[in-house]
Amino acid sequence: MNPDYQSYTEAELLDVYENIDKEAWPERYNEVKKHLQKFSDEAKENAKNGTDKNEASEESWWRKIDFNKPQEKVITIALTLWTFYISFTGKISAKNSEITFDESPKMYLFFIAFTGIILFWRIYRHVTSHNKKINKD
Repeated sequence: MNPDYQSYTEAELLDVYENIDKEAWPERYNEVKKHLQKFSDEAKENAKNGTDKNEASEESWWRKIDFNKPQEKVITIALTLWTFYISFTGKISAKNSEITFDESPKMYLFFIAFTGIILFWRIYRHVTSHNKKINKD
């Protein structure tokens, strides 16, 4: 009975390729080489197209966030409050330093814009995930 090399992963095929007795099993060795070549051809094609098989099949991490979870709602509320706080006080405090609008307006506005964009994205995702949930029901 011959092994079904077609169902092997690339790592399993490499392991067989490195450990097979080529003289005792030349036809199996050639079959393993043939299947490894398929993986190589797929990798070359993906590199040419600029996509990775895993990247194309899996969604990005930021799309996987479930905005219906309570902790995501708490994070959004906290970010909203923090953004309002730094907007009204005119300073962003860190451990040993402080960014103020008077001392560094560009950096301060960058942080305001950055937190604003993230906040907008989070609120948008909350609204759209809520609408998806309503449409499912």
